[in-house]
Parts: sequence; structure tokens; C-alpha cells
Amino acid sequence: MTAIAGTMDAAQAYFEAWNRRDPAGISAGFLPGGTYGDPVAGEGLTGDAIAGYAAGLFTAFPDLHFEVGSTRIESDRLVVAEWLMCGTNSGPLHGARPTGGTVTLPGIDLILVQDGRIASVRGFFDRQTLFEQLGLQVIVLPYRLGPVTFGPATRLESDCTDLPGAMSLTMLEVRSEEEAMEVREGTKRIMPELARMQGFLGMTAVSAGRRLYTMTAWSHPDNSRQLRSGIHAEMMRTVFGEEFGSAGLTGIWVPQRLIRRVRCLDCGSWARVEGEGLRCECGQPLPDPPPAW
Repeated sequence: MTAIAGTMDAAQAYFEAWNRRDPAGISAGFLPGGTYGDPVAGEGLTGDAIAGYAAGLFTAFPDLHFEVGSTRIESDRLVVAEWLMCGTNSGPLHGARPTGGTVTLPGIDLILVQDGRIASVRGFFDRQTLFEQLGLQVIVLPYRLGPVTFGPATRLESDCTDLPGAMSLTMLEVRSEEEAMEVREGTKRIMPELARMQGFLGMTAVSAGRRLYTMTAWSHPDNSRQLRSGIHAEMMRTVFGEEFGSAGLTGIWVPQRLIRRVRCLDCGSWARVEGEGLRCECGQPLPDPPPAW
């Protein structure tokens, strides 16, 4: 067997293992100490870590397969392979719930072969394309500019359009990204419980650097007492334990003044909404207001 043929056979066996969805077979194709890297996995995965990464992808995409296109030898040892990764996200991906999105992601692998086995694989693809095909937002923000810290936000809405009678606000400063992730996952678990609580009007959660905020609107200040039980109470015990976070703030705020306005669909002017069945100064009825929070 020529060196070129052996190199191509190793690359072909590698893709066949992926298309069998065989994590052990994928990692077995590498030399001891052989490495794998791509824009999601990072660089330098070896041995069991390669198999674990592949297994995670097969969990997220049970029908995952690669359509291998142009494949060429750049030297006796290097294969350049173009591919299209196809699959449906019907399982969890890095802890996130499945979106049901279908991906057809183009990419390229540089496969370095030595003695008939893989010494390294470097995969290249556009992460933004992957995330957008999954129905995920890709928003590019700096971490910090001077005194301004940036981050994502999430809103849980209610069908109730009452004005808030109180706001419960929390701020937690965490010490690591791992703690921040634990709080975000806990917030996801709390949301279904929160939406069923009496007097709940809406919630906004914000992450900005190491600071995590929640702002929850209630019909009455007493409604917030429901947070003392259930999943929220479990999270409180975690946060107020010995080894979590570095600072925090909690409180119940009541409004001093709230003014609701909507735009008249007829004349286009802003109008205050007070009571029911109100009309704009132009004489036309005002549209129903959306939820206040």
C-alpha cells in the first residue's frame, strides 16, 4: 500500500465511523495522543475526550451524518476534506433543550495521518451558521467598555395586562462562569413554576458580566411570598450556602407612579390608558394595552 493510499484510507475510515455514530470507533482511529479541534469543541481533545465530544453530538443530533464532498491529498500525510454535516436537533446540546432545528452545515477537515492512523484533525466551520440554523440568536457584544457591562436578557411574559403593584428585584454577583451557568439553569427551571403563581405579571432576567439580575412584576406585594417555596426556595438555599457567589441584593419595590400609554391606530398619537373603553382625543377607541412587564 502506498503512503497516499494509506492516508486516504484512514480519512475514509474516520468519516465512516462518524456516519456509524460510533464514538469509540472515531477515537480509535487516532494515534495515542492524537488531537481533535473545531470551533465548538475547542483545541486539543484527545482519547476519551474525542469520544465524549462525538457522543454529545450524537445525543443532540441522533440522525447526524456527514456528506463528504471534495477530498484531496495535500501531501503524503495531509487530507483536506470538504463536508456537509446534516441532522435534526432532537436532543440536548451542551445542556440546552433541543430546538427541533435542522442543520446542513458546510465545513472542512484537515486530517493529518501518520503510520495509517490519525495524528490530528482540525475542523473548520462557521459557528454563527450552526447556531442560526438551530434557531438560536447570535449577538456580538463586548464584555465591557469602560463602566458599561454587556450581556443577554430573557423575558417571561404573562397574558395579564394589569399594572404591577410590586416588583421583586434580585442581584447576585457570582465568582465564576460555572456559578453563572448554574443560576441560569436554575432560572430556566423556575420559569414554569413562576408562570403559574397567583398575581404573576412578568419577569425579566439579565446577565451582565458576573452580575445576574431578575425583575419580577406582581399584582400585589404579598404575591412575591410564593417564591419562598418550590424550586426558587431550593435555589435560595444553594445561593445562601457556604460556597456560592460573592455579593447580592434582594428587595420588593412598590410603584410611586405608573403611566400607561398606547398609540392610537387612527391618528397615530400617544394616549394615556386609564380605565376601560377609553378613546383617543380624536374620538377613536384605543387598542388594548399589552402586558405591562
